[in-house]
Amino acid sequence: MRIRDFDSHSPMFRNRHFNEERRSRLFSDRPFIWGRFPKYLIAWALSMQFWAGYYLYHKHALSQHLHDKTRKANRRTLPFVQAMEDIRFIAIQERNYMILKAICDRADPRMFELFRSRYNQEDLFVSYYIGSTMRNYYDGRMGRSRWW
Repeated sequence: MRIRDFDSHSPMFRNRHFNEERRSRLFSDRPFIWGRFPKYLIAWALSMQFWAGYYLYHKHALSQHLHDKTRKANRRTLPFVQAMEDIRFIAIQERNYMILKAICDRADPRMFELFRSRYNQEDLFVSYYIGSTMRNYYDGRMGRSRWW
């Protein structure tokens, strides 16, 4: 090769000294590592698994925290909501009682007891005696005192 071949007009200009350097090195000092891409892929997949576990853990922790806050708020406001519902229920019960009494007084006073015994049965709320409204009346206790 002539030195003119490495002048600025030549495409080999940027390659000056490179081919001599390559010729002087018989063996590459940076050998090609086989399987580098699959290793990176496996490392990325494992890191995504760790991130997903971290994400699910924190998502569950946040939902549990918000659930506890909601439960605490419900426990504080429940007496007031229950009182409002009780007032509504008693008002509706009294209204129905007055309507039934007025109808029965106009027709026959003995019908009042008949209708009361038929439509306002004195049912017993079994869960009140057992102590829980949960499924199978389970109240969260374990052992021998679980059911009664």
